[in-house]
Amino acid sequence: MLSSFFVSLKYTIGHSRFCIADPLFNPRLVNKICASIPELLHYSVQACELEKRIPLLESVIVTGGAIATLNGKKRKKIRESTV
Repeated sequence: MLSSFFVSLKYTIGHSRFCIADPLFNPRLVNKICASIPELLHYSVQACELEKRIPLLESVIVTGGAIATLNGKKRKKIRESTV
């Protein structure tokens, strides 16, 4: 049985567990040239009609554990000032 094979293995992730969300905010960390989540949010809002932007931004809710990761508060503050 395959699942019983993996029971005896142990994994140590260490510091990497705190860095897992970083490429979502800075894709260049993993050598990708694409928009980050904050940039995608900004582009999406800018694509809307002017009168719909404020209600749209008022309805955005940031949730999840990514903000609790390493440098999350610092990253949040930087992103808030650019969007």
